[in-house]
Amino acid sequence: MKTITIHIDNEFKGESGVSDDQLAKIEEILKPKSKRFVPKMDEEYYTIDEFGFARNFKWECCEKDEYALGQNNVFQSKEEAEQHAEYLQAISDVTNYCYDNDLVLEDVDWDSLVKLKYLISYSNSGKIFRYSGHRTLEFKCSLPYLKSDDACQQVIDEQKDNLEIVFGVKKLCEHNKGLTDFCEPCGRVNC
Repeated sequence: MKTITIHIDNEFKGESGVSDDQLAKIEEILKPKSKRFVPKMDEEYYTIDEFGFARNFKWECCEKDEYALGQNNVFQSKEEAEQHAEYLQAISDVTNYCYDNDLVLEDVDWDSLVKLKYLISYSNSGKIFRYSGHRTLEFKCSLPYLKSDDACQQVIDEQKDNLEIVFGVKKLCEHNKGLTDFCEPCGRVNC
């Protein structure tokens, strides 16, 4: 038997004795609803280590666990963790390709109304990769700004498989969801 205190609008209303089962039900009701997986105490979870490998741990609600959760690096299964590692590797591969082939626009000058800054995007309606140049619109994305439309087309041609992973076009779930989609039947992202 445990004792709980009841407050409504920060005003003390009383105390009550509850069983462990009742307390568990109350905690479940009051627990914030989140679409992302948050392990329970002593529950196994997976994370991607510094070398890109899935590793399992027991949730202890310690600083390491909270840091991994804050970095979106907590997964319910090894498969989910490995899919996320594939996503991170695809971003890295595309970015490295862009730098290795001198396609990246260095020192982006947002004050310049002349110089275009090019980005690759994906059109869900047309089911194609596109690119566009912007003078003053700044987008926060995982891939670098490129020098030209030719540079964008080169990346699309040479890195299509990786771009499909980055943009969630490559379907990795039996419910036809991509890497960055939330899958309702599976109940998680990266299913």
